[in-house]
Amino acid sequence: MFKSMQDFYINMLNLLSVLLTGVVLTACLFGMSPMQEWMDGRLEDSQAYRGMFGVFFFTLSFTSGHFIVAVSQKLEWLYGVLNARLWPEKPGGLSENARRIKEQQLNHRVSGVYNTYQWAKSFVYAMRPAMYADIQRYESEGGFFRSMCLLFGILTVLALVSGFFDVGIALLVLSILAAWQFLEHRHSASLCAFEYVITLDALMHDEKV
Repeated sequence: MFKSMQDFYINMLNLLSVLLTGVVLTACLFGMSPMQEWMDGRLEDSQAYRGMFGVFFFTLSFTSGHFIVAVSQKLEWLYGVLNARLWPEKPGGLSENARRIKEQQLNHRVSGVYNTYQWAKSFVYAMRPAMYADIQRYESEGGFFRSMCLLFGILTVLALVSGFFDVGIALLVLSILAAWQFLEHRHSASLCAFEYVITLDALMHDEKV
């Protein structure tokens, strides 16, 4: 099922992104629900009701977790906006060299269609799937923090609306920290992809010689 421990780690991290965010959000929403006291009474009275509630809670958590992960993917624009400011591209850097290799590998009329990072991932996967797992690891870790950033943002709004301003401020700080970790891991994934493209291109030229 899993080709390596790294593959297992990536899959478990993706699953954790869904379950953890879903369970936390669902628990908070149930806690704020005006029906909480009524549900607590029913849970104490009926064991069958507790089982039904458990299934319902897990289903709702899994669904809401997938929703958070899907919506958080829209935050990729945040990396696109801040990447050039946080990590300005240097002449002759990894990104520029990877772009040059992409233009050499593809027809010039087609190369502009492909994003350099997306092409780099496809190139590495086609040439060395084991190397591609390293890029996936950075992406999965970034995706986890991206989901946590959105979750903390939602909880910040809920806390402020409920009047828990100190909790809201703490959650806002956590959301910012999660966003920073997302940006760091997303940048690391890009650097890893570009480094592997340059390395594989050099190896291909050595083999031809």
